[in-house]
Amino acid sequence: RTPTAVEAAGAELLRTGCGAVLIKGGHTKAREASGAAVAQDYFCSADICCWLSSARVENENTHGTGCTLSACIAAFVAQGEPMLDAVVLAKAYVTRGIQLATRLGKGPGPVAHTGWPADAKAMPWITRTCDEGIVRTQFARCSDGAACGVVPIVDSVEGVQQVVSAGAKDVQLRVKNVPASTVLEMVSHAQE
Repeated sequence: RTPTAVEAAGAELLRTGCGAVLIKGGHTKAREASGAAVAQDYFCSADICCWLSSARVENENTHGTGCTLSACIAAFVAQGEPMLDAVVLAKAYVTRGIQLATRLGKGPGPVAHTGWPADAKAMPWITRTCDEGIVRTQFARCSDGAACGVVPIVDSVEGVQQVVSAGAKDVQLRVKNVPASTVLEMVSHAQE
């Protein structure tokens, strides 16, 4: 299927009343410019639609990946994570599990259950389009002489005002489970 067809299928499923849709694409043949294979999934909800990409792990021991993914998503949602965050964390867990999976008898072995993924390489990157996902997103490097350090993350306009008045030059406002219009309003107030 083409990325356009996948996106259309996601939109159609949302119209049936689903709260969110995740279309797995781990078996596709997408490749980074370096030639490395990429596993790309499509997530869509009323608030956001995006592609989640990660380095494809070449390992035939993938028995139970779908069940593990859905169980991880459910567990993260039960712990209060927003749906997209739950999907990202679950994808990282499964990617790490495939990296460490081994055969246990005949046929493909089960995905390894390893605990929280400690390897940043297991984390997927999020893009608006499938094509953008072919290139792994990188954090900007600090230039020579620039002050690099901790950026405060706050969840309210009041928090932004507090850390700015304490001397912070950069602040991340992170709010979850609110409409995009509310976030835009909060950002506008925080910039005043």
